[in-house]
Amino acid sequence: MELARSRHYIIRNEYEYVYLYDAETDRKIARVARFFRDDPAAAKITDDERYCIITGFGAVVYKLQEPFADFMPGGKCIQWQKYCVDEDIWFEEILELTPKYAVLLAESGEKHRINIYI
Repeated sequence: MELARSRHYIIRNEYEYVYLYDAETDRKIARVARFFRDDPAAAKITDDERYCIITGFGAVVYKLQEPFADFMPGGKCIQWQKYCVDEDIWFEEILELTPKYAVLLAESGEKHRINIYI
């Protein structure tokens, strides 16, 4: 299912996995997130196409820059940043996304601001 689209990229999920596609060729570029307990809730791409964010139980910010590394839930990489992925916080909406931060709405109604540092 398509979650987000920009001029050059498409974000789609296949069950718990989330993939980045080239918008022109529809070629799969990389796995950008994985959620173990459910499908993702939302995704957005920054206007400048530098980052995308995917939410569900936690959030993953992924840098849209080569080399496109596949997301590994237990791994660390300069390509992505994880937020609350091991906690029981369901982020149902992305209220704001800038190149420096994101504001997420949790199911509880609480807003969370994430500083993007990758």
